[in-house]
Amino acid sequence: MLGLFRRPKTSTTRATVNGMPARVWKTVERFDERAGFREYTARCRAACVNPVVATHAPFLEKGFERLDVFSARKAASLLARIKRHMDKIEYRRGEDHKALLRIDDDAFFDEILATLFDQRLDACLREYFGSEYVPYMYGVECAPVSTSRKRSFLWHCDKGPSRWCKVLIYFTGSRETGGDSYFVDRETSDAIARTGYTFCSTTARLGDLGALAEKNAIAFRPQAAGLRAGQALLFEPSRILHKGEVPTKAPRYMMQLWILPSPVNWREGLDRLRRANLPEAADFAFPSHASRLWDALS
Repeated sequence: MLGLFRRPKTSTTRATVNGMPARVWKTVERFDERAGFREYTARCRAACVNPVVATHAPFLEKGFERLDVFSARKAASLLARIKRHMDKIEYRRGEDHKALLRIDDDAFFDEILATLFDQRLDACLREYFGSEYVPYMYGVECAPVSTSRKRSFLWHCDKGPSRWCKVLIYFTGSRETGGDSYFVDRETSDAIARTGYTFCSTTARLGDLGALAEKNAIAFRPQAAGLRAGQALLFEPSRILHKGEVPTKAPRYMMQLWILPSPVNWREGLDRLRRANLPEAADFAFPSHASRLWDALS
């Protein structure tokens, strides 16, 4: 289990649990304990029959890694197919400055996933989870040119269990859109968490954490993903502080995936999730309890 997310021991210190801000622990406990994701992860590990091998992948050490997924030419081809669905844009309540594209084409996504989960990433994810894994939820987003910033375009960590990850696949490059993804390493993210900022309300999120970091003597050096079309960012969304940068030159097209541990391999798991229609039944969020995920996959 990640160091930041050790099983908590209540402290007598006001508003802290195990030396961490109570808000952080409250969020972790909500998913890992009350929603059963700690037990679910353990059950997935126990069900794993294929050996897990050490990969020494940068993601396992740093909590993030850039991936080369498609050539620029292939990314352009996929983007052309995506743009055919521009008449099926959905804006969900509470969403920030981006739109979701409704693409009801399993074969399109299967082609992307088969390339993404190559032998190297497959081994990395299996080592990270200690089990098989599954793309629980995925979709294509379009962020238009704007000067407005809110929600995911401000510094934040995503609420969720302590063991999951995200992949952001860029179909348009950072240089051509003027938009990007920014993040800081685990050490800096943990230090900011100790200030009480992490998991704050969306209205309290900041676009610049420099002053907060300076006040708390934290070396704050954000890194830009700087992705070209066809590259992706793999990261731990509940651990790594991150934010998007609103496009200033051209719309940004990106595919986002949520990856969770699974008792079966990703292809079989994906097929079972589709048949169970679980992500949509959970309103495109985590299921209310991990037992629902287990029942759909096992």
